Amino acid sequence: MSPLGQVFTLHALIHGGLGVVLIFAPQLLNEYIPLADATATLLARGYGVALVGPSVGSLMCAALPDTLPCKRATGVGLMVYHTLIAYLFFQARKDGSIPYTPGTLAMILHLVLLFMFYIWYKVSESQVKAFVKKQKGKNAH
Repeated sequence: MSPLGQVFTLHALIHGGLGVVLIFAPQLLNEYIPLADATATLLARGYGVALVGPSVGSLMCAALPDTLPCKRATGVGLMVYHTLIAYLFFQARKDGSIPYTPGTLAMILHLVLLFMFYIWYKVSESQVKAFVKKQKGKNAH
């Protein structure tokens, strides 16, 4: 596994941990994300569940070779996710639905993870090309 491939492990640890907190103890984040009523708490728990699933997938992908299509597809999916979540945090802090500083920090965290996944994807692209070329050479004989 490449050092850049560690972004999958980092993703699993950060989002998996946050997901578990949101599922079992959402009130711990009340200072940063105000949960005004039972509906907001239910939505926070639902988001926690939505975080844990991809975290498990990320953890499972972490040890796989960078050339596998499933790992690359997972990476692209996570790039889309982090792009959209960063945008949502940007909008939420502008609208005042989330405090400015936590919203900005969350937005920056997601942009950093997006950037790390993008760098991993671009760096591992040469490995994929070499692997495909090698496989074509084996199949030609």
